[in-house]
Order: sequence, then structure tokens, then C-alpha cells
Amino acid sequence: MSNKFWTGVKFAIPISLIMWALIVGAFLALTGCAELVPNYVAPEIEHMSHATQHAPFTSSPTGYGANIASVVVGYNIGRHLNLELAEGENLNRHYPSIPSDGEIIGPREQFSARLRYVIPVRK
Repeated sequence: MSNKFWTGVKFAIPISLIMWALIVGAFLALTGCAELVPNYVAPEIEHMSHATQHAPFTSSPTGYGANIASVVVGYNIGRHLNLELAEGENLNRHYPSIPSDGEIIGPREQFSARLRYVIPVRK
């Protein structure tokens, strides 16, 4: 195949997304969760920032932060381990001089992975 084909594929599917998918797939297969059907799928709207940049924690609040709309897939691995993968889009306006979309530098597409140990509070 020509080099142009692979350049087009890299543009359509970010290589980091492919690598994360392979890593997550290997992790799930090694932990006995080879079935890749998630336990849940959830739409999510998220605001990420530092609490110390907002009033009342500072006298000069800033508008930094990121607002991201994502689709989250979740896997319950065993009784207390949970894996969430999210793919979303940064909703902030684009600042061409930086180039930035609010707090996030880089492309508007955002990937997030969370591995957590869940401590049950009540049954």
C-alpha cells in the first residue's frame, strides 16, 4: 500500500486512540474480561478546572478550565475494580494564538481512562 493511504488512516483515526484501544483490550483479556461488551454506557458532560482559580478561593478568578462532552463505557472488573473509558469533545472556544481550546492544549478530541478501586459504603 502507498504511504498516502497510511497518512490518511492516521488522520482519520489518531494513533494514540489505536494504542489505548490495544492496551485496554490486552488488559481486559489478561484479567479474564475478554468479553468487550461494557457493563454500562453513559453520556457525560464534565467541567475540569482547579478549585483554587474560582471565587471564593482566590481574589482574582480566571476563566481557565475545560468543558467536555463525552461518551463513557464502563467495565466492572471483579467486585471492587472499575475501568471507565471516555471519548469526548472539548466544548470551549478555540484560541488560535496559543493554539488552545481553554485549558486543553492540542486537539479538541479528548480521551480519558479511569481505573478505580471502589470502597462500598453500604449494601
